[in-house]
Amino acid sequence: MFNFNQLNLPSLSRSLLFAFVFFISLPALAQEDWYPPVAVGKLRPVDISLEEVPFDPNANAVIIYDLSNIKVTREIKVTRHLRIKILTADGLSWGNLPLPVRVKNVRIKGFVYPPNGQGIKLKKEHLKSTEIKNNRYQHTLVVPNLTVGSIIDVEYTYYAPSIVYARNYALQWDIPVLYSQLFLWNESMYIPGGIQAIDNLPETFGWDTTYNYNLWLKGSNLPAYKPEPYDADPEYHRGTVWMDPWGTMGIFNPNEDSDIVNGLSIYDVGSAYQQFVVDKFFRQYQFQQLFDELSSEEERVKDIHQYMVDSFRWDEDKLPLLEQEPEKLWESKTGNAAEINMFYAGLLKLAGLTVYPVITSTRGHGQAPIEEKTRLFAHDYALVLWKKEDGTYQLLDATQRALPFDLLPLYCQARVGRAFTPDGDEQFRIQGKAKNQAVYAGAFTLDEEGRVLGTLKRTYYDYLAWAFKELEEVGELEVNPEYFNENQLPWSVTSFHVEDHFDSAQQWIETWSIRSDDIAAAQGHLIYLPMLLGFGNQERGLVPDSDRKSPIDFGVPTQTRFSFILQLPPGYQLEDPLENQLVTLANKGGQYRQLVDQQGDKLIISAILQLAKPIYQPEEYPALVEFFDQVIALQSELFVLEKLE
Repeated sequence: MFNFNQLNLPSLSRSLLFAFVFFISLPALAQEDWYPPVAVGKLRPVDISLEEVPFDPNANAVIIYDLSNIKVTREIKVTRHLRIKILTADGLSWGNLPLPVRVKNVRIKGFVYPPNGQGIKLKKEHLKSTEIKNNRYQHTLVVPNLTVGSIIDVEYTYYAPSIVYARNYALQWDIPVLYSQLFLWNESMYIPGGIQAIDNLPETFGWDTTYNYNLWLKGSNLPAYKPEPYDADPEYHRGTVWMDPWGTMGIFNPNEDSDIVNGLSIYDVGSAYQQFVVDKFFRQYQFQQLFDELSSEEERVKDIHQYMVDSFRWDEDKLPLLEQEPEKLWESKTGNAAEINMFYAGLLKLAGLTVYPVITSTRGHGQAPIEEKTRLFAHDYALVLWKKEDGTYQLLDATQRALPFDLLPLYCQARVGRAFTPDGDEQFRIQGKAKNQAVYAGAFTLDEEGRVLGTLKRTYYDYLAWAFKELEEVGELEVNPEYFNENQLPWSVTSFHVEDHFDSAQQWIETWSIRSDDIAAAQGHLIYLPMLLGFGNQERGLVPDSDRKSPIDFGVPTQTRFSFILQLPPGYQLEDPLENQLVTLANKGGQYRQLVDQQGDKLIISAILQLAKPIYQPEEYPALVEFFDQVIALQSELFVLEKLE
């Protein structure tokens, strides 16, 4: 990685270095054929004749060149010109071309050229835009009349209020790039952070920068991006130019070699933001009224946490970046994880508590190794570390309305955190104290034709319950009685109900009235039924793929219980007594118990599946696959009811 703040080369030397690097980087193609690129709509003979990428002969498409211009004043103007050639039938998928743009309004101009045909103009209606959340958009260019050999020649332009919208500017694509060029003109002192780093671009790229953070970067033969298996967000290994939007206001600097942002350590950055909250903003609002100064530390934390979740809304951005200043957060009442939690930390400081910033990588973003320091930009979330009076520590988060003050979101569980204190920084394992629990309890009646009627109550505890409650509180809960169809269960729903009562320390309860005409097979004086009345089928989704290279991450230990009472028709009993079944997973990784027993005219069916670890590593897959094969085999067995003469 290259850190521009650490470059000491004179401007002329950098230019000469760039010239040398660039002009030796096209061994397979004549330099005069590819440089300089031409305007939109002007194809060159070399574009038309290209049939294969010399350094990637299996490529299904290629970006002939990728030209970007970013101009920074009081706003950001981004113009990008892409010329893409489709080489094989698989490359036709680039007919849905994703544009890396987050703002609403985008202007496009360009053409698609079929082989030996007239260019077709790309129009506004070819751009499909969708708001994904909070005034942030995703755009796809749907290219018409695309065939093998076609060339897409498009330029798009957009304006953005902040460099935030282009802070990680990826130059590497999922197909190779023959020539890439980026000019960034920084005419604004409103972007003090400027350019921070270039990451994962090959040596065929040369660069030049000036003292005010302008950037001129260009190079060739950029290979297709290949994600690395389960690192801390492998997407961050894409060849990228990084820009820090707030300079000293940023939580971290995306720099492999330094934890410094414009001379401030991460601890200093977090502390500066929190102190700004305390000294310059909150005192005028007399926030001391939020808590009793004579109360215990824990009571003060609870009171301030309640104020935060009542007053602010998380925008669901898992960013360890402070994109807006405290006043803006106060006005909008909406912010990302870092903003909300540093705001939270400021109030805790005001209440006399000792707190430090923590960054971590959430579930879905990748697992950072505990053994070595991870690059800072591999993390995607910020938390608060509270040092208690007794010297112990507690991690805190104020983004989730439904969670208690002392419980982190599920996606932060079983992660690696990195805390920054006056004495330095330290990585540690985040250990959760909760688990996922679900209980399926049913009372059913079976008739002699094999029809089953009854009531199923599903109770969620801990994280499962809190997740439903959170959705309910923000008005996004969509209770789906089609759960049975989605899981291919042989039941139909006649009624559905969610209990009104919810206690965050207790459970979330759903009740179905259900029936099935197919679950039992009646043949003469015998009735055949599956062990768990069909409900065990959902466990098939937990079996890992044999070629999977990344861990299976549940976040917390999980437990699922089944407890059913089946009223039998008169005169029926189990044909043969059934033994209790137990399957265990190696190294105390989990177990499965199953029991079917008759008590008078009732059949008692029970089972429990426990997964004791939050994360299962690839080396545990063989044992895990064998475990679930046995579980599914037991759940798929039939038991037989026989009518007595």
